[in-house]
Amino acid sequence: MNLLVKCGIARRLIRVVPIAGLLTIGSALSYGQAVQSVSVTPDTVPGGTSVSGTVTLVSNAGPKGQVVLLSSSSNYVILPGKVTVPAGKNTVGFGAITNPVPGDWLPAIRAYDHDGSAITIMKILSPKLSQITLSANSMTGGEDLFVNVYVNSPAPAGGTKVALRSTSPAFLVPTFITIPQGSNAATLDLYSTAVTQDTTAKVSASLGTSTIAVTTAILAPRVSRVSLSPTWVRGSATASGTVSLNAPAPTGGELIKLASDNPLVTVPASVKIAAGVASATFTATATGTPANTNVTITATDPYAGAATGSLLLESNLTQIVSLPVAEIAYDKTHDKIWVSTDTTGPYANSIVSVDPQTGAIGQSISFGVTLGRLTISEDGHYAFVYCADGSIRRADLTLGTVDQVYNLGFTSCFDLQAVPGSPGSFLVATNPLYGVNVSVWDGATRRSGTGAGGSSVRFAGTSSLMYGDGNGTLFVDTLSSTKITWTKQLNLNVAGFTYYNGLLYTALGTVVDPLKQITTQPIAQTDFLSDRGVEVNESDNRIYFVTWSDSINKRILSFDLQNYQEIPYRDIGTLGGGCQHLLACGHHTVAFFTFGDGLPQNLILIHGLQ
Repeated sequence: MNLLVKCGIARRLIRVVPIAGLLTIGSALSYGQAVQSVSVTPDTVPGGTSVSGTVTLVSNAGPKGQVVLLSSSSNYVILPGKVTVPAGKNTVGFGAITNPVPGDWLPAIRAYDHDGSAITIMKILSPKLSQITLSANSMTGGEDLFVNVYVNSPAPAGGTKVALRSTSPAFLVPTFITIPQGSNAATLDLYSTAVTQDTTAKVSASLGTSTIAVTTAILAPRVSRVSLSPTWVRGSATASGTVSLNAPAPTGGELIKLASDNPLVTVPASVKIAAGVASATFTATATGTPANTNVTITATDPYAGAATGSLLLESNLTQIVSLPVAEIAYDKTHDKIWVSTDTTGPYANSIVSVDPQTGAIGQSISFGVTLGRLTISEDGHYAFVYCADGSIRRADLTLGTVDQVYNLGFTSCFDLQAVPGSPGSFLVATNPLYGVNVSVWDGATRRSGTGAGGSSVRFAGTSSLMYGDGNGTLFVDTLSSTKITWTKQLNLNVAGFTYYNGLLYTALGTVVDPLKQITTQPIAQTDFLSDRGVEVNESDNRIYFVTWSDSINKRILSFDLQNYQEIPYRDIGTLGGGCQHLLACGHHTVAFFTFGDGLPQNLILIHGLQ
């Protein structure tokens, strides 16, 4: 009989042996004595996958083997043109490749020779929706996420279009996503809009009769950060606060509640962040405090989300740190004051670190000998100390040990300075033991040449130029890696001085350009008495002086570094004795130490010089 087999849209007349029942997927028809059957495994596959086939003969092939031809009713199946059953065998395998199909397809696979043929029917599946995923389970309105759509087989020519839909207008999706030819997945970046309250969006993908949906939450903006500038204040002062959201505020803006956990700092009850922006500012107002106090500012959004910021109220008082001070130096790299002590008390013959902002005593390093002048290397690694036995001893501040002793035989030390850019080198101003009163040392090795100067020496920012003050005369010296060279002597009365940005600021209240040999501008001297020090601090934008009288007007004077205008002075007249060696430690803090017959030589910290 003739059996008409429908294979997709193709039809082929196949001569087959009569069988009972209908032809089904995976069945085979055969006649003759050579080819008994043909089969494929699996017989149902997505388009674009491979299958394995088997041809079976009625009996074993002869000595030369048996050639069997293969054909398909559809171009969606690619077969080898023929296979050879080996001699003495009755089966042989083959491989077949399927192509993506636009719809489910039923191609026939035929195996035949001159004696007979057999047919099997397989099914090639068109792409089906298998999965949809989102890159996050929630998002803040205005952010984006990725949607991934998967099908069970590679897309055919022209790709596979999968319909998309969102249940929320805040989550915008295109009407479809195209899976490109040969791929079984596609990804889209989806955007959301700001929402005034938390909402849920369901995103669904549809292909044919199948639909898969996933759900994500779209959240209203949450408060994410509270910052204050500055982060610390002293006395009655204000700080600027900023409340930030994790996304721009929606239409109508977002109201954020504010609260302080300490009545010493007041903040507004709330601040409104305008639509389309992600932050707003407020003012925190502080009052003085007798001790350092941390205050927490809390911002809360309408959804119970909260963030905090911290404001430190620093003491506005004069602090006395009880140490038997011999000398002090400031390590600006690590924001520490180092104190060399005398021979009494628990820190005798040691150097001790002090936090200039809190007055807390920290690390101590014992030298075992009476100490004097002290200086810190530019990088904060070493301390060099003049000792009563005429040596200079070096302490490694990282290890906390005295690691070098330079027995140089000094009989005095008017000044001791670390050499900028050379952490292991130092300058000593002493009596003319070496022909001049300034010498520079690289460890135990003295640099050659002459150096002029007096009891106070300062480097001009680098190791190549230094200034020395001697009895109303200013000496300008240069320094190389091997020697000092005397350059010039200037007839300028500078007394004590400090160097900053090409200028010398003197204890007499003048500003001197040392290279031009001129006084550029005097500073008003209405409060100057017996001066004990001058220092410049760039971060404070201040020039500081300490003036002293045994009976009245013990004061810290402050001047604007740019225009030399005076800031209201700080009266410290209750302190007894005199003072030595002013340090400017940033945060509007200065330090010095007191001295006098029968008086302890304490370290004094003066805060809040604003």
